[in-house]
Amino acid sequence: MLQTGIIFSGLTLAIAFISYIVFPYDQTNDTCWQDTISGEGVIKCKPRCKSGWFGLAGMHSCHAMLRCTDWSDVKIDEEDIIGHGLVKKVYKGRWKDFDIVANKLSDDLYQSDFDHGWRMLTGFQPSPLVVQAVGRCNNTFLSEYHQRQSARNIHSVLQDFFKDAATSSEREVATRFNLCINYVEIIHFLHNSPLGVRVMCDTNDLQKTLDQYLITDDLHLVVNDLDALPEVIRSNGTLVKCGRREVFGEFAAPEQTWPYENETFDEERMPPYDEKTDIWKIPDVCNYFLQDVKDSRGIRLRLLTVHQSCKELHPQFRPTASEVLQKYRQIMDSYITWL
Repeated sequence: MLQTGIIFSGLTLAIAFISYIVFPYDQTNDTCWQDTISGEGVIKCKPRCKSGWFGLAGMHSCHAMLRCTDWSDVKIDEEDIIGHGLVKKVYKGRWKDFDIVANKLSDDLYQSDFDHGWRMLTGFQPSPLVVQAVGRCNNTFLSEYHQRQSARNIHSVLQDFFKDAATSSEREVATRFNLCINYVEIIHFLHNSPLGVRVMCDTNDLQKTLDQYLITDDLHLVVNDLDALPEVIRSNGTLVKCGRREVFGEFAAPEQTWPYENETFDEERMPPYDEKTDIWKIPDVCNYFLQDVKDSRGIRLRLLTVHQSCKELHPQFRPTASEVLQKYRQIMDSYITWL
C-alpha cells in the first residue's frame, strides 16, 4: 500500500500521493524522507528491510531482529518512561548508537495480550504503516523510536512546525488532511491485513484511540499499539467484542454499547460486532486532525457526505475502509485542483 506524502518546495505548495523515495543500496532499498524536526532540507534515510530484519535512521544495512544474545548492546533507562498501560510499560532506550523503545510486560496477568501484540507487530512487518519491530528478549520487546510520539500531540507538533514556516494556511490544511488519509490507510490495512480482518479494539474514546498511533519525523502516522486486535472471520461467522466491560459514550459505535435498556450489563449477553466499528470513528479522528484551522471549511464541506455515511446507525450501511480511502483521496485531489 502506498503511503501519501507532502513535498514542500520553498513557498510553493505541491502535494502528491507517493511512496517513500526509494534508492538502491547494497541489495536493499533505502527509505528516505524530509525530516521536519531537524530542519528544512534535512533528509534522513534507513534501509528498507524484509520481515525478520530491521533498519533504523542512519543505518546502512539491515540487521537481524535482536534476540537475548544481543541484549548486551541494549540499554534501557527505566527512569525515562514514555508511556504505560495495563499490558505494558514503555521506556526510551538505546541499541548501540540508536534510540529505540522498550516495551515491558507490566503484569503477568496480561501475558496473552502482550504476546498477541508482539505477534501482530511481527506479522505486519514490513509495512510503512506499522511501527518497526526491532527485537525481543523474554517479556521485553523493542521497537522503533519516534520523537514526536503519540498522535494526540499533533496540534502542538503542527503549531510548532508552522509557526516559523513561510507558508499558506492551505498548506497546513493539506498537511492535516493528509493525516486523515494516513489514518484511513492504516484502518484499511488492518481490515485487509496478512493476519486477517483485524479490529482496533483499544479505541473506546478519542484520546485512547490517538495513543495507538505515532507521529513520524515527516508528519505521517504509524500504528503502534497492537495489543487488542481481535479477528473477524466471515467464513465461520466469528465476530468480536472489545473487552469485558461495558462501553459508554458517543465515540464508540452504537453496536458496542449495551443494547438492553434497564438491564444490568452482562458480557455473555453482549452481542458481538465486526470491523465497521472502526468506520464509525473515522469522522471524529479526522475532525480532530483538521480542528478548526483557517481555510479548513472547504475540506469539511467536501467531507460531509462520506462522514455522514460513516455514522450510519446500522453497520451494514457504512462504507468499507477502502471506500472511505478512495473518497478521501478524491477529495484531496479536488482540493489541490481548487487551490
